Amino acid sequence: MAIDKRSAAFGHSRQPLYQQLATVFRRHIESGTWERGSRIPTLDELTESLGVGRVTVRAALAELAAEGLVTRARGQGSFVTEAPSAGDTAFNIAYTWNDLVDFGKDTGLEVVTDTADAVLDLPAWCRNEGLEAEQYHRLERVYLRKGVRVCFSVVYLASDIYLRWEPLFKQRAIATVFGETPELAPARALQTLTIISAGDDTASHLRIAVGSPIAEVIRRVYDPDRRLLYWSRVHFPSRYVRMEFDLMG
Repeated sequence: MAIDKRSAAFGHSRQPLYQQLATVFRRHIESGTWERGSRIPTLDELTESLGVGRVTVRAALAELAAEGLVTRARGQGSFVTEAPSAGDTAFNIAYTWNDLVDFGKDTGLEVVTDTADAVLDLPAWCRNEGLEAEQYHRLERVYLRKGVRVCFSVVYLASDIYLRWEPLFKQRAIATVFGETPELAPARALQTLTIISAGDDTASHLRIAVGSPIAEVIRRVYDPDRRLLYWSRVHFPSRYVRMEFDLMG
């Protein structure tokens, strides 16, 4: 089934056009409009119905192929494979410190982005109930589970802490390093969860549409002197988030 340009609703975002188009294609797969095992419209059909260039359509299809959502056979076209279900990738958001430490030990998680910028001051928009370190390192990470981008994190880590344990922080989740390093044992850890809409930056990292519902988790970890050791903002696409509580516990 070809796509009506009027229903695609793309082009009003700072996301690259091919990423917006890939989001449209994902929706067709997830909704069953493009059925599992079916051949999707040809390149010519898609470019004509959407009014975009062939290069853009190819790049969007390449995104889906990399995620395992479509396969392409020379001379036959592109076919929908089995899309990962939310049940395969859903997980509980940690609501205790031990749960958070254990989350980073999940061998099914894969880090695809990991950057550490030059030292800088903690941005004014970062909520902080304690004292600031002199400077912080900024890290960005995207985590995949079964080929699906399940969360995007931005972390500000006290520079003295980062530089001392840099090899560990590059290999493991931040909270896991803190939980398994006695010298880093936190005195206080706070977490705030809010449901918001994805902005351009998060949408680009998670390959979702701008405005999609996401769970935003803000975490702040302090030492015994109330110094902020690290601040993090983690965004999860809402479809992969599950929260379960024992109300009688």
